[in-house]
Amino acid sequence: MGVDVINGWMFRRCSRTGDAGESWVLDVEGFFLRLLPGLVILGRAPGFREVDVKRALQASMRRVDHIYGDR
Repeated sequence: MGVDVINGWMFRRCSRTGDAGESWVLDVEGFFLRLLPGLVILGRAPGFREVDVKRALQASMRRVDHIYGDR
């Protein structure tokens, strides 16, 4: 599943391929606030579990229509 970037309002608007033109916005601050508590040290490098990244991403995505209305 890809992401197509579309010219947007204050934030870049995007729609997931196959979502029939629905626009989404990523709450970046919320994404990192959800992701950072799951930080693990893998050897010498910090990392994140794939399931934690997916959960944080899913929880941080908002449909634009619900936040800003149609613009």
